[in-house]
Amino acid sequence: NKYNDLLWHTFIDIPSLEDTKFDVEVDGEAKTFSVGQLDKFTRRIFNRGSVECGGRFWGGWWQRCKKDLRPHIFINNHPTIEVDFSGFHIIMLYAEEKINYWKHFGTDPYELPDLGIFENSNQQRSTTKLLFLMLLNAKSEGEAYNAFRQNSENGTPEKRLTNDQLSKIKAALEEKHPHIRKHFCADVGVRLMNKDAQITEVIIE
Repeated sequence: NKYNDLLWHTFIDIPSLEDTKFDVEVDGEAKTFSVGQLDKFTRRIFNRGSVECGGRFWGGWWQRCKKDLRPHIFINNHPTIEVDFSGFHIIMLYAEEKINYWKHFGTDPYELPDLGIFENSNQQRSTTKLLFLMLLNAKSEGEAYNAFRQNSENGTPEKRLTNDQLSKIKAALEEKHPHIRKHFCADVGVRLMNKDAQITEVIIE
């Protein structure tokens, strides 16, 4: 309630935007959202009937607007900057193992040697990133691979990747991240979301 009260008294806008409405794809379906002072309030999303699963803050239009629009957001007529915490859940898992990932390794957590599956390194990285997320949230390899294809955009090469190809990527990830491979297909996603929600809560307070 205190956070929503703060948002109520805060002017959040994209002043350079001529049309205040934008389309985004949600679960394969196009939906229209608007940039304005009504669609900016927040709630907590918990999972599985437990306050220890999930708990992220959700609701503001800025969480749904397109990536290329976010750098143009103003708060109370002041420009903002967006900080990207790369591989957040991966870094958290390393921290649980008492390892500072950036200090000890310092490489892009999604960067792998050429696996001979993709046309370019950007495609391989984006695929690896999505699969990594699915591996942390799934209870089995099959569930992770099915979720990966389901979350890939229609008509993309990723949608057509076979289980054997995805297994090759998973094996490369295990070789790169032996310290946290035990968490693959271990359904740790909702627990990590709860931790990052607690971090967000501290920041908001």
